[in-house]
Amino acid sequence: MSHGASGYFYYEYLYEFEWDFRPGFQPDPKAQGKDEGKRPPYRTAYYTEHRQDHGAQTDWYKNRVRPTIEEDCKKIIDLYNGQNLERYPKEDQGRKPNRFGRIMKPFNWNAVIERQFKWTKTLPTTTEGDDQGKPYGKKI
Repeated sequence: MSHGASGYFYYEYLYEFEWDFRPGFQPDPKAQGKDEGKRPPYRTAYYTEHRQDHGAQTDWYKNRVRPTIEEDCKKIIDLYNGQNLERYPKEDQGRKPNRFGRIMKPFNWNAVIERQFKWTKTLPTTTEGDDQGKPYGKKI
C-alpha cells in the first residue's frame, strides 16, 4: 500500500553493551556484581525522508537500518576496546581505550531492543542540551 504524503521512515533502538574482563585481569573482589556486566544502553534513531510505503519501509529496514546499527555498534565496541582503530577517522582513533580491565563483548543482535519503527509526518525532536528542537537521530 502506497500513500503520497511526505514524511519519514523512523527507527529508534537501544543497544545493551555487555562487557567482560580482559584476559589475565584480576578485578577488585569488592567491585564484583556492582553493574551486572552491562553498561548503560546506547540509544539512538535513524530516519530517511520518504513517502509512506510499507514495502519500501521494510526494504529500508533490511538494507539501510540493520547494516547501520551493526556498523555503529561495532565502532563503539572497537573504540572502547582499542581495536581496529585504522577503520575510523583520525579524531576517533585518538580516544583512549578504557583502563578498567574491561572489554566489550562482540556485537550481538540479541542486544538490540527496538523502541520505535514507524512512518511519521514529523520527526521526534531532542528535548535537552545544545541540540534541543533538532530531529532526534541520524539521517541515513
